[in-house]
This record gives sequence, C-alpha cells and structure tokens, in this order.
Amino acid sequence: TGSTFRNCAHAAIGINGQDVSIRRNVIRDSQQPFYVMDWGGGAKKFKNILIEYNTITNSGSPSYDPSSGAGTTTLGSVLIQRNVFVNSATSYGNESALFVVDPYGSNSFYSALRAITTRFQTDENCFYNTNGLTPMFSFYAAAGSYGSSGKVYSRSEWQALGYDVNSVFENPLVDAEGRATSTGCANKGRFGGL
Repeated sequence: TGSTFRNCAHAAIGINGQDVSIRRNVIRDSQQPFYVMDWGGGAKKFKNILIEYNTITNSGSPSYDPSSGAGTTTLGSVLIQRNVFVNSATSYGNESALFVVDPYGSNSFYSALRAITTRFQTDENCFYNTNGLTPMFSFYAAAGSYGSSGKVYSRSEWQALGYDVNSVFENPLVDAEGRATSTGCANKGRFGGL
C-alpha cells in the first residue's frame, strides 16, 4: 500500500494466495503492473484479492491467470476497481491487451470463472492507450488446444460480459505524482477517493 514501483521486470507485484489487498500504488514503466498467478509455494488459491486505487502508467498488461492454481474449486473473489491503467502498447493480442485473463486457460476454467460473477470482477477503472488503440481485452484468448470459449474482446463485448461496465475510457492526464486529473478519472488511481 502506498508504494511506487518503476522499471520492474515481469511483474511489479506478483500475487499468489488469498486475503490480499493491493492499494494506492503507482506503477510505472514495468513489464506487467501486477500478475495474479500461482508463483509456487503451495498457496494455489485466489480468494479475497482486492486491487484498487492504483495508478499504472507506461506498463504492460495486468494479468490474472487462475488456471495456474490447483483447480477450479480454488477460485474465489478477485475484485479490480478504481484503478488507472495507461497502456502504451502498439498492438493487442491474446497476451497483450488492456487486461489479460488466462490466455492459455481451458474451457473448464473459463466456465468456472463465468459461472459465479464474484470470482472475477473489474469495474470503475480508467483505461487509456497512448497510441490510440481501440480498447481490447484478452479473456481465455489463445484457443486451439487450450480451449475455444474465449477470445480477444472489444470494449463493447467485454462490457456485455459484465466487466468494466462503469469504467471510463479517456486520457486520465496523470501528473508527475501519479494523480489522475481528467474529469472522468480524478476519483480513481493512487489519489482517488481521498
């Protein structure tokens, strides 16, 4: 809580386990701002994970990889809200999007995550791509032998799934401290709600 991360390789914050809150951080120039996955150590549960009020700029895709855990029965609640994501990608695909969920996950994990809406929720965030790319979200997108349920979704398709329905898609005008100053994003990110 309340930290600044810069130039981090792989993930600025790696999350493995349960009862975790990632709040009020600034993450800049990192390969991935956060990555929720089984990093080893035997936790293999993703429950009660809250990621909110973070400002993330010039970094890769935040990721959630539930199939790296023990099984679909270990899936709990992951809530991602009120963050600012400024992405500088020049193209999107199954491993690179505004948000990436388990690109190589199976149909069973796709179904388990979609079956109970509290298992994965993302809303009231602010998204922006500095290169003007159309918003895209990767959700079980690799297909082929991995599964055929997901794909790379457009903004409207992502919102039709119930994700980021109340999120804002605009330039947040982030200042040097990590404060979003645009009208739609000022209540989000590191200094949102203060």
